[in-house]
Amino acid sequence: LQSFEPSIHGARNLLDLAFHSTAPTGLPRFAFASSISVAGFAGPGRQLSEVSVTPEMAATSIGYGQSKLVTEKLLESARNAGLQTCTVRLGQLTGDVKSGAWTITDWVPSLIGSSVSVGCIPGAVGTVSWLPLDVAAHSIIDTCVVRNKELPPVIHTSHPRPVLWMDIMNAFSQSLTSRTGSQLPIVRFDEWNKRVVKAAASFKGSESDRYKRFPSTKIQSTVDGMVLADDELRSREQVGNVEAGGTVRLDTTVAEEFSETFKSTVELGKEHVQKWVRYWEAKGLFI
Repeated sequence: LQSFEPSIHGARNLLDLAFHSTAPTGLPRFAFASSISVAGFAGPGRQLSEVSVTPEMAATSIGYGQSKLVTEKLLESARNAGLQTCTVRLGQLTGDVKSGAWTITDWVPSLIGSSVSVGCIPGAVGTVSWLPLDVAAHSIIDTCVVRNKELPPVIHTSHPRPVLWMDIMNAFSQSLTSRTGSQLPIVRFDEWNKRVVKAAASFKGSESDRYKRFPSTKIQSTVDGMVLADDELRSREQVGNVEAGGTVRLDTTVAEEFSETFKSTVELGKEHVQKWVRYWEAKGLFI
């Protein structure tokens, strides 16, 4: 947490600046980009409403998530003191709808990069609620510029129409055929992880080359956690409509009320995946 103190102080300074505004229209509105990470990891199947998060609910020991939670509490205090504030909890964002530009260092492209190297793709139960970056931006703008309503205390920017993890992985398998020559098979997440770890351990090149070929090994502890969550979900008789890999499902009821763009956004599908893959290939993800 201490490493994020400058960011927390920066947010506090901006709040002070807002309170000292002398604009004739009154105090400005203040929106803060928080994160799904404030919820931490408390077992697969968890859901989070667009409400204040208590430290007990957070269940996170990660400094980044803790810093977001601290700043959320600053906004709550500012709101109680008369400033209109809005905490925007961001879920997993993807490349934008038009270009598909999605940084290759994120965890999803890291999984796919390793998948190409080992010749298979990880399969998991549950859904994904990844949201294109530009849709998230529109939803935030729509919420903040509405003047006939008070700014909501919290909104979530997570896809309102989740799709199955397996559907997205099937789309990846199809989209990668031009590079792999055939559709990559989808195997259970735990089996995929074993293959990646084994292949990376036996790789004879340099450490930097190993990470290029198996980028998911950079976040191995995160991947291991996702595998454990998937195993737990598979052990249940009824999985239901829960997020894959232990991710918290973010409720979006309030966000949908404020943004028609957000509410009407289309489901993720093959056309989105194709754009991500083309962008990643242009950026050198696949070795």
